[in-house]
Amino acid sequence: MTLPQKVNQYQFYKTHTGLLIRQAAMVDPDKCGRKDLYILDKSHPHYSEIVALVLAAHIAEQPLALYLDGCVQGLPAISHIYSNK
Repeated sequence: MTLPQKVNQYQFYKTHTGLLIRQAAMVDPDKCGRKDLYILDKSHPHYSEIVALVLAAHIAEQPLALYLDGCVQGLPAISHIYSNK
C-alpha cells in the first residue's frame, strides 16, 4: 500500500486500458518496471466507483492510499483505494 498522499495527476491515455494516476512518492512493489504511473484497469469490478473517488479526492486535495497488486501494461495495478480524513 502507498502512503496516503494527494493525486498529483490523473489521465486517460488511448494506449492504456484504464485510469492513470501519479502521486509524489511512487513505488513499484511487484517489479512492473515503472514508478511514474499507476493504473486502474477498466476490468476492475469497481472501476466507476474508484474513478469517482479519485476525481473527488483530486478536486478536494484529499490524500489517498492505494493498494497495488500486480501489473497491467507494465504499470503497478491499483487493487484497492483508501480515503481517510
